Amino acid sequence: MWTFLFCVFIFCVFTILYTYFGYLFFLRIKALLLLKPVFKKENLPFVSIVIAVYNGDKYIERKLINILSQNYPPNKFEVLVVSDGSIDNTNLIVEKMSLRYPNIKLIKYFPRRGKPYAINKGVSAARGEIVVFADARQIFDVNALRELVYNFADKSIGCVSGELIFVENLDSKIRKEMGIYWNYEKKIRKLESQTGSVVGATGAIYAIRKKLFEPIPENILLDDVYIPLLIAEKKFRVVFDSAARAFDIVSPDFSKEKRRKIRTLLGNWQLVFYKPSIICPFGHPLWFRFVSHKFLRLLIPFFVSVSVLVSIFLGFPYYFYALFFIFCLFLTIVPGSAGSLFRSLFFLNYCALLSFVYLLKKKWDVW
Repeated sequence: MWTFLFCVFIFCVFTILYTYFGYLFFLRIKALLLLKPVFKKENLPFVSIVIAVYNGDKYIERKLINILSQNYPPNKFEVLVVSDGSIDNTNLIVEKMSLRYPNIKLIKYFPRRGKPYAINKGVSAARGEIVVFADARQIFDVNALRELVYNFADKSIGCVSGELIFVENLDSKIRKEMGIYWNYEKKIRKLESQTGSVVGATGAIYAIRKKLFEPIPENILLDDVYIPLLIAEKKFRVVFDSAARAFDIVSPDFSKEKRRKIRTLLGNWQLVFYKPSIICPFGHPLWFRFVSHKFLRLLIPFFVSVSVLVSIFLGFPYYFYALFFIFCLFLTIVPGSAGSLFRSLFFLNYCALLSFVYLLKKKWDVW
């Protein structure tokens, strides 16, 4: 019994350490030994930019002006705004702008069907060989479109994710915490890209070859992970390009960020049910990366709970681990960088636990 519990404890601790540190270390070593560069060069095909929006009159005009200001020939791209049952002034704003700019087109329908339906609708109407997905709120860097498209000169590339940069928001109470998490996440994405393929893309700015697109399920939560996974299944690479940048503002507090994070984590659970091959050894080209990058993070709250309980049961010296964990929780209320780090970890694992509760309730409507 003691041996079994000790093995359980070691397994839990190893998995926690691997999830947060080991996978990153593995990617760093692989990047030193086996880099897979992308052969970018100037390449200006016709591009379709699909913006799915619901009641976005606060952002849509600014977004369209931003797209029209791109350093890309105006006759080489179209903007398809798919209005998903909007009942505010979104449709009116887009229709007015389309009278001035013929490469802007509005696709509208009622009632609201959800973002996946809007994406399917937009891609089916797209004329470009490259489709760029964007959200209404975030702003593109002036060269973002070019930087995305240049990657497709490499015939092995099927999907390109840009980089989302959070602009400093002094009013945000969680800017340090989100900065720590996002910088860590971007390191992993960059290393995944340098050594093969990224697991997913940044929803606010990513592009695909249209010929590789398949209509997505209408209740899928993470189109920016599901679509790249389908493309990787076709033996094309999914890469991350930090030169293609979009800008956003950090959420003002944890309550605002919580809904977005739960949706993301619940979406990862959903992907496991839609495509169980992604957690089966050699069932999908990116199975190892998905398990290491996405799936294990969903399980960390359970590994932590089990390891603490087992360490208490085993007694000295393993109770030290339980005390250390309690100490970490204490640090979540301490100001400073250490406090920010542990608040970030605590928040992420709290959301992971809530996503499991939503999963049990089959509560998918977290838009």
